[in-house]
Amino acid sequence: MTSCYNDIKLNSKKEIPQCTLKYYPLTNIHCIEYAKQKFDDFFHYNIKDVLEYHKLNLNIIEDESKEIMYKLKYIRNIIEIFKNKYFDNCLNLAIDEFYRYYNYNIWNLLNDFPPNLKKKDGTLFWNGDKRMPKEIYFDVKDDYQNDFIYFYAYLMAKSLKIKIKDKNYARDYIVKNLIETQNILTTKEILEQINKLKGENKKELDSLNLDEFSNIDYEEFEKDNDSNHHIDFLTAFSNLKAKNYGIENSDINLVKFIAGKIIPAISTTTASVCGFMMSQI
Repeated sequence: MTSCYNDIKLNSKKEIPQCTLKYYPLTNIHCIEYAKQKFDDFFHYNIKDVLEYHKLNLNIIEDESKEIMYKLKYIRNIIEIFKNKYFDNCLNLAIDEFYRYYNYNIWNLLNDFPPNLKKKDGTLFWNGDKRMPKEIYFDVKDDYQNDFIYFYAYLMAKSLKIKIKDKNYARDYIVKNLIETQNILTTKEILEQINKLKGENKKELDSLNLDEFSNIDYEEFEKDNDSNHHIDFLTAFSNLKAKNYGIENSDINLVKFIAGKIIPAISTTTASVCGFMMSQI
């Protein structure tokens, strides 16, 4: 019977550094690993945090980090979507996240580390083990962009028990409602805006009756059920990140293999796969 890496305690020394996955990916494997992490954040941990908000309250209020502030704002967005019960709102959040991950975050990274930045030894910062990224702007003809937005909205709506509409509806909605903002904020400006929302968010979240949210559900990643669209989302996410960094795309089978961390049962197959993996790194 085929086993899974998730059942085995891996040596932490073999894990890919977070900075590589988030900022400096070199291979499509890095992009897939990061996509899996974000899937868990979006559709498992953040949904779960809505249900467990009061348990997290002290940590959120005391922690001033950008990530915690984003989380607080994100939880608020999820709650608003749940209250309104419109699939369109799931699409709006998906569009926001598309621009956040593939445009704004890249713009800010290049603002903090400009293309011509040099290290102390005189060599360029964006060189060798650091690929310089570029922003992505929405293109309705790009299937991966449409898939990212649709499957993000689909999985969010599924968790929040909101009626899901089909891809044709989603594409028409995106074309009619997607407006590219020209006001890209710096990291400092983003932090200032988030901190302004802190008191407002806390007051609103503290007043919630969380019993209302007892029927929402969070996703448990399952690679072998094609109808859940988990691998579809990961494929779109990872290939868009790969496009940011000029890395080759991954087909759905490679995404399923890496995200599911399958260990082939036959030794000869294992050897072949190891050879393939090494050729990709």
